[in-house]
Amino acid sequence: MAVQGSSLGAIAMGSAEKTDRYVARPIISSGVEKVGPALEVIQERVMAGMVEDYLFRTRSFKDKGYVLSDRESELLAEFTRNLYLEALGREPRQWAVDLWELYVSYLLETLRIEMNQALWDVALIFFGSEEYVTKNKGMEAVLTDAFRGLLGRDGTPEEKTCLLEREFATGQLLHEIAASQEFLLMIQGAFSGVGYDSISATIAEIYIVMLDRLSLAEELNGIVWSHLEPDAYYDAIDSLVRELADSDEFKAVAATPEHASWRIGRALKR
Repeated sequence: MAVQGSSLGAIAMGSAEKTDRYVARPIISSGVEKVGPALEVIQERVMAGMVEDYLFRTRSFKDKGYVLSDRESELLAEFTRNLYLEALGREPRQWAVDLWELYVSYLLETLRIEMNQALWDVALIFFGSEEYVTKNKGMEAVLTDAFRGLLGRDGTPEEKTCLLEREFATGQLLHEIAASQEFLLMIQGAFSGVGYDSISATIAEIYIVMLDRLSLAEELNGIVWSHLEPDAYYDAIDSLVRELADSDEFKAVAATPEHASWRIGRALKR
């Protein structure tokens, strides 16, 4: 997809105040002591049916503390706030902003993936939540919300037509935007990539393309590729893709043979 060039723009220009905390707890982040609420304290404030509730019900994660720098924290807060405004039409409370930082911190520390992959999963949670789905929007409106939520702009008629003609599922639409050069350039240099590992990121990308989800920590633990020579490395990618393609989960996600072929071909290009 040819996505236009951009800068951080509205997504990253804001500044989220980090002073209104419910529970003071010292946390070391990039060598600086920060203060924030514990995960269990945040969970007590979550209401059923809201996007934060959907996060807790569909993802298993632990409190790893706040691992981002102050600037990274501000950028992530503005990104999630933009999703609240564009997808859900409401402002987030400060504890909700803290919740997403804890979740992204967990993904980066545990899965060692790239930031755009973590942000894709955050967007997937927003667009898959009951709070969003019950708005009963058509796919064109979903695509509009996705462009505005992730890139801070409307999609061009050509971009929308290209994506809608492919009849992608929501996860695929979000991935096309989150994996675009525009989005990657937008966040490049903004985040340090805490705990990033290229092999873990490659495996995560395969799971995203094949199954519309991130790889789980236990799935990563069973894959050891770091010692492989280049030819064996690509053989391992091929083997993983074929294994996932034979799974019941893949058959449920890939709605048509055409979509299945697209997913497999995209994953093998890694």
